[in-house]
Amino acid sequence: MKLQPLSFIKISLVFSMLVGLSAARANDAASPTLLGSWHCQGAAIIRSEEGGEALKRILSAKETAPIRDLVIAKLAGAPDQLFYGLGAQALDTRVKLLSPIISDMIEHVSYGEIHATAASAINLSLAVKLPADRQSNWNINLRRYAASLGWEVSPPLSQGLTSEWDATSQNSGFLMRYIKKDDWLLISVGSDALTQILDWSRDFNNGAVFHSPQTTDSWWSLHVKLDTLSQLFGGDAEKSLKSITLKSIGDGEYLRSRGQIQFSQAMDDSI
Repeated sequence: MKLQPLSFIKISLVFSMLVGLSAARANDAASPTLLGSWHCQGAAIIRSEEGGEALKRILSAKETAPIRDLVIAKLAGAPDQLFYGLGAQALDTRVKLLSPIISDMIEHVSYGEIHATAASAINLSLAVKLPADRQSNWNINLRRYAASLGWEVSPPLSQGLTSEWDATSQNSGFLMRYIKKDDWLLISVGSDALTQILDWSRDFNNGAVFHSPQTTDSWWSLHVKLDTLSQLFGGDAEKSLKSITLKSIGDGEYLRSRGQIQFSQAMDDSI
């Protein structure tokens, strides 16, 4: 039974957030600010757990496969819009390089965070737990992807599948950092790509095992910091909602989803 499409909503929201933020106007923030985070248990684990049987049957139907492939291809082309503008058409080569990576994100455990230092400095950090053969594929495809963007990859792929490498864009100032830690891959991209990934790497070096604090009670979750997003776009953070958290998990035949809203100010007792 296949469940790959389960995380389409999660990944779509992440890419939409990235594309939208790239057009936001600058502010005076000088240190990295968490804008949002997500986690997904991965279809491989979800298939083995109880609950959500109706959704599993729908998503495993043969009619779902063409939709799944189309959505993955659209998501694989989304970063071109981030780098080159909303009207950009992704090259087929880059779509083919990213499509298996997106499929792996749906299939396996992943956790990600989006940070910002300013409107033009958006950083995406990702941790994904993969088997060895898929790690090699990511190592190769991501280097080729960065090279296709004209980024300088160091060390180059010709020197083998090193466990750490960087790719730098001279035009945008973006950096991609790749680090392999046991069965986890840590990847960060942005104009301040080192901060979070180096923190995660130090945790591994100190003996900690990467984990998401949100994975015990949900199959997938999404957390958005609305106050920092409002401030980033020039709004009044004190008058906005503080954050929204969405979670889903299997419950019998269906999914049990819940949300939590935090307010920046106490609500009026008369409401």
